[in-house]
Amino acid sequence: MIDILFAIIPKLEPFAPTTGPALLKSHCEAGGLTATVRDYNIDLYNWLKKKGLHNHYYYDDDSGFITWFDRKFAYPEEWYELYDVIEPKLLDWIREIKRINPTWVGLSMLSSASVCVGRKMCELLREHAPQIKIVIGGAAVRKEYKQWIDQGLIDYFIYGDGEFSIVELLKGNTGASGVNSPFPHQVDNLDTILMPNYDDINWKHYEFDYQMAPIYVTGSRGCVKRCTFCDVPLLWPKYKWRSAEHLFREVELMYKKHSRRMFRFTDSLINGSMSQFRTFLNMIKKFNRGKYDIEQIKWWSQWIVRARGQMLEEDFELMKQSNVNELDIGLESFSESVRWHMGKKFTDDDLWWNLEMMHKYDIHYTLLMITGYPTETLEDHHHTLASIKRMSELGYLTPRGNSTSTAYLSFGNTMLIQPDYKIYKMLKDDPDYIDCVGDNDWSYRDNTLDERLRRHREIHELVQEVSGLESSWLQKKHVREIEKNDMRKHRDAEM
Repeated sequence: MIDILFAIIPKLEPFAPTTGPALLKSHCEAGGLTATVRDYNIDLYNWLKKKGLHNHYYYDDDSGFITWFDRKFAYPEEWYELYDVIEPKLLDWIREIKRINPTWVGLSMLSSASVCVGRKMCELLREHAPQIKIVIGGAAVRKEYKQWIDQGLIDYFIYGDGEFSIVELLKGNTGASGVNSPFPHQVDNLDTILMPNYDDINWKHYEFDYQMAPIYVTGSRGCVKRCTFCDVPLLWPKYKWRSAEHLFREVELMYKKHSRRMFRFTDSLINGSMSQFRTFLNMIKKFNRGKYDIEQIKWWSQWIVRARGQMLEEDFELMKQSNVNELDIGLESFSESVRWHMGKKFTDDDLWWNLEMMHKYDIHYTLLMITGYPTETLEDHHHTLASIKRMSELGYLTPRGNSTSTAYLSFGNTMLIQPDYKIYKMLKDDPDYIDCVGDNDWSYRDNTLDERLRRHREIHELVQEVSGLESSWLQKKHVREIEKNDMRKHRDAEM
């Protein structure tokens, strides 16, 4: 009998195995416990693909990016359709877990997909293997999961960083930091976290046709910003980063042991500590020297716009020299006043200089945007349209696959407002704010759901017109999601 089985359950995409279970396995084994990892996320994708059903449940664009169809997450009842299809696979997993017979099962929850499938797995485990203790953790887990304990679905949850807490819990310390706690546990020194153990992962399952699959790495936790709409500070109240040397050791280990070449950083931003960022990139540059292109390390990360002076032109040149593949940039708005309200305090001059540098050094990037922030006016919207046209005129918007720099705008959010978010606390007593039914269904002055949807579509049409770029899966996802929310609102009103 082993102490714990960590299950990677469906998250958002079968892109790479999640790093959390591999980290937890390392810490458990270092603590004298036995642990194994099962990758049910890729198992489900391959099973559906073999049955010819993957195109029904996954979105696969021409770039090879694969993600769950959002319509399967929109409302819990819609998962019943999926359960009917995948129930044989779920039962296969339960039978395997029963055969292994661990004392504990740990479920890694990273997304709405994880939560929906994870809940079903907990129900099945309770039914078929009631003797097994269940603990859940991951980025999607919050203090509200105490409800799952009250409902008898799980025994424990870990809120926040779990590498050290899981070992204490399995050894009997139910009061370990973050365990069934309303407060997230955060590791103070990320250099004390061990290297992940991927020995249980079959990497051949990730050799997709379009490229060798990346591997996830984490250089920091938390964020230097406190954006009004973001839940990152809820999980990581303080920004913590690994030393460049410790981070590079992991990259080098994954390169040599598992033949990974593409590294996708899970950080909220890779340039939170500029000194460590520069040191790390120089280490990659040195490592790649003299190697053929196909043998070199490449990387992909989220990134924040920094003020001119904090970022230097030499930093963009260094990113290019270190083989940056793509950056996901949390711009959110072209309006400086809107960004200021969000907490993203950089000027338009800073923004356009950053875009100029990206173009000059041929760096591909995606601008992550929000349509219809509460304080966004019609004038702000028109400014966004003008900015998109300006990007096109400057040659910053080009089709995917073009050899020059590509900006791929992704207006993927029509401003979800959650009670825990800073934006909700700022607006809840504002007489101009009306909190209606549903996360998207709110009004702020003349900024209504219908108006946000209109702006969203107008932007999509313009991006396609001036660039030839197709709407991203994220754009399509939120348009459909809003439409469904709207349809449901009217349906419920008629009942």
